[in-house]
Amino acid sequence: MRLVIISMLFGISVTTAVAREPMNINDLDHFQVDCTIKQEQIQLLQSIRPTGNEKLVARFKKNFMPWQAITDGSKFKKNNNVGSGGYDWIINQHLHTLKTQC
Repeated sequence: MRLVIISMLFGISVTTAVAREPMNINDLDHFQVDCTIKQEQIQLLQSIRPTGNEKLVARFKKNFMPWQAITDGSKFKKNNNVGSGGYDWIINQHLHTLKTQC
């Protein structure tokens, strides 16, 4: 019974994590800060920040689906960046730039 409940919870968490696709890491890395629309950019960056649940699912997929590195390299890289905090780091850098230079 416990295994069934855990499986159901994991299925729900995977479904919610897949529902929101974050910005591509390359697009995020080349994001151009524009001081004339500072508040809109802050809202955008904060809205694409991965949730704790999304990070957990990404780490799980990266660790327990290693064949994905060969079969679907882009998803593997995305899971690695989301799970390891790479997305958060880039978002934090852009938010810091908006705060200090605008």
